Amino acid sequence: MKKLTKQLAALLCAVLALALLLPAAFAAEPVTVSLSSVSGQKGQTVTVDVTISANSNAGNGSMIVSYDPAKLEFVSFKAGTFGGLAEGGLMLENGKATPGKVSIAFMASGTLQEETMLGQVSFKILDGSSTIPLTLAMQELVAYTPEGAETDLMDTVKAENASVSIQAPDTTRPTTEPTKPVETKPVETKPTTEKPTEGTTAETAVNPGTGEGLSLAACAALAAAAGAAILFTRKKREA
Repeated sequence: MKKLTKQLAALLCAVLALALLLPAAFAAEPVTVSLSSVSGQKGQTVTVDVTISANSNAGNGSMIVSYDPAKLEFVSFKAGTFGGLAEGGLMLENGKATPGKVSIAFMASGTLQEETMLGQVSFKILDGSSTIPLTLAMQELVAYTPEGAETDLMDTVKAENASVSIQAPDTTRPTTEPTKPVETKPVETKPTTEKPTEGTTAETAVNPGTGEGLSLAACAALAAAAGAAILFTRKKREA
């Protein structure tokens, strides 16, 4: 009887040990939740990715992203497309939103196997003097076995912080000067005048292209008229 009791006790201890070891083995691989570093100029809006590493088997979790509200202004949160739900916004303290802390929570429809972007946080840069740190603090992270057993990943999860790098405004001048419009001057056109036709029909018949024909014809006509007058006068005297 004592021997049987010892065997049952040993078997029970083995079952309990196996039950404890299975979740531990299942969650042995470290899980990383990280923020992406970004850069921008004062006045610009930048977007920070929140990502969880592959093979996490995570089903749900929550975290807080801290920043300097004097240098950054929270703009919005957008959930990632991982087949689940994710929400984010300014953390509420005593029912009031607190600038400087963004609370994020997610719940997957299954378990996350691939590297997954859980969401994106957008900030407006208020200060342009130095790099602005972003701090990630995990609040909860739960994984699920294929059978549905829960495993707390808080002992193995690693949070990676990030920063917003400030870029100096671009003050360089363009290397090429703008093209100046080409000035066009109006073309001056002089009126064309036709030369008078040299000579007349009679002139052309005598000597085309010169003025000599006109003078010779006129002289001939005068001579003929004078000769006729003299001849007429002689005949009159004789009569």
